[in-house]
Amino acid sequence: MRRKLLGWLGIAALCGGCASRTAYDRHWNAEPVVTASAVEATPLAGKWQGSWQSNDSDYYFGLAHAIIMPLEAVKLTGGTPGQTYEAHFQLYHFWVFTEEFRVTFTAAAPRDGKVSFYGERIMNPIDGVCRYDGFLQGDKIVTSFNSIKDYGTIVLRRVTAESPDVTGAAWGPSQDNH
Repeated sequence: MRRKLLGWLGIAALCGGCASRTAYDRHWNAEPVVTASAVEATPLAGKWQGSWQSNDSDYYFGLAHAIIMPLEAVKLTGGTPGQTYEAHFQLYHFWVFTEEFRVTFTAAAPRDGKVSFYGERIMNPIDGVCRYDGFLQGDKIVTSFNSIKDYGTIVLRRVTAESPDVTGAAWGPSQDNH
């Protein structure tokens, strides 16, 4: 009986993950490619794809997608203008399972062609808070993440009409192929 119950729980968990992935994929496919004028106004906005790498866990690396939407203009410390964004991430684990989460980023105004940003999310009561610190330069986002149990990087490139489709492959751990 116990074995049967565990089997059904496993199937339910897999179905829940599939439904979630399908919802994210619909959102991903429906999100249009950002135009050049929109990039100037809100540089982090748009669809991004690349990879993530853990430096402290068994997961190691995988494919990453992000849909980043502008929220509101803000004033940063010292009255510097900034912008908040909601980043909806989908990280692949072992090329099969996905993890989805949202992070609100606060970004400074572009300076010398670079946009710096930061954010955090509460993972759960045991793992606590995960902090994100990153920058955008050109069409590449590099973000470091750090929590009680894990730390690493997420490297993304902007999806454009000319971007190759890399949804079926994850780059290796060096992340040099971005």
